[in-house]
Amino acid sequence: FFFWGITGCTSLINSGLASPQTMEIHQIKNQDKIAETIKVEGVVQKIIPLMERKVFEIKDDTSSLWVITDNNVPKIGERISVEGILKYKEIVIEGEQFNEFYLEIGK
Repeated sequence: FFFWGITGCTSLINSGLASPQTMEIHQIKNQDKIAETIKVEGVVQKIIPLMERKVFEIKDDTSSLWVITDNNVPKIGERISVEGILKYKEIVIEGEQFNEFYLEIGK
């Protein structure tokens, strides 16, 4: 696996040097893990370049998750491990509400 993410204070777990345990994507969408450091593995499905940031979708055998970063993005089809802060956003499009979890890295 190629490791994609940040290293530094946000990687420190319980004042140690260990990274968080890798989770299946469906697990983080069913748990109250917002604002925690999360690690997932999967294959990059889509990439969306934005003005100041970049967004890519990672998919494992259970679900998919968007990742927002200031860093370079991996290639579509690449299997990666990514670590970041879990965020949650309610998005309204044409009156329909969508609830979206995503990881933020590099900020």
